[in-house]
Amino acid sequence: MIMKKNTGYKPHPPLKIVVPLLSSQQPAEQSLEEWLEENDSIKDSSIGPGVTAGLERRGITLSNCTFTRHFFPACTLPGIQMNDVVFDSCDLSNVNWNHASLHRVAFRNCKLTGINLSESTLYHISFHGCVGEYLNFSMSKLEQVSFEQCDLPHSSITECRLRSVGFIRTKLTESEFYRTPLQGIDLRMAEIPGIQANIPDMRGAIVSALQVTDLVPLLGVIIKEEQ
Repeated sequence: MIMKKNTGYKPHPPLKIVVPLLSSQQPAEQSLEEWLEENDSIKDSSIGPGVTAGLERRGITLSNCTFTRHFFPACTLPGIQMNDVVFDSCDLSNVNWNHASLHRVAFRNCKLTGINLSESTLYHISFHGCVGEYLNFSMSKLEQVSFEQCDLPHSSITECRLRSVGFIRTKLTESEFYRTPLQGIDLRMAEIPGIQANIPDMRGAIVSALQVTDLVPLLGVIIKEEQ
C-alpha cells in the first residue's frame, strides 16, 4: 500500500505529548562506564559522538541528558529510568531496556532494530524518523506516545496497553498486536499489510477504507475475482 501525505491529518484522539524539559547541560568529561562506576545516575549532561559497548547495569537513571550520534552495542540496562532525555541520531540496536520507565523522552532519527522495551512504561514519548525492525514492546504500557515517519516492520506490540498512541506515516508491516486492544487507536496513516492481531482486539480501531483489504487475512477468508 502506498501512503499519500495528508497535511490535514490529525490523530484521533489528539496527542498532547509534552516534550523533554531540558535545562542547562554540561559536556560529559568521562565515559559512561567511568561515570557509572561511582554513580547510579547521569544527569545534566550532553554526550556527543562515541561508543558505549557492553555496558551491563541495572536500575540506572538518566535525567536532563542529550545523546548525539552515540552507539550502544551489546548494552544491557534493565530497569533503566529516564526523565527528560533526547537521543538524536543514535544507534540503540539490540539494547536491552526491559522493565524501563521512560518519561518525556524523544528519539530522533535513531536506529532501534531489535531494541527490547518489554514490560516497560512509556509516557510522553516521541519517535521521529526512526528505524526499528523487530522492536519489542511486549507487555508494556504506552500513553501519549507518537511514532512519526518511522519504519517498524516485524515489531512486537503484544499484550500492551495503548492510550493516546499515534502512528503517523509509519510502517507497521507484519507487526504483531496480539492481545493488545486497539479500540480508539488511529491507524489511518500507518502501513499495516500483514498485521497480526486477534479479531476482538481490532474492534474500535480507526482505519481507512483502503486499509480494510489489509485486515481481510485476519478473517481467514480468500478473495477471488469473479470469472
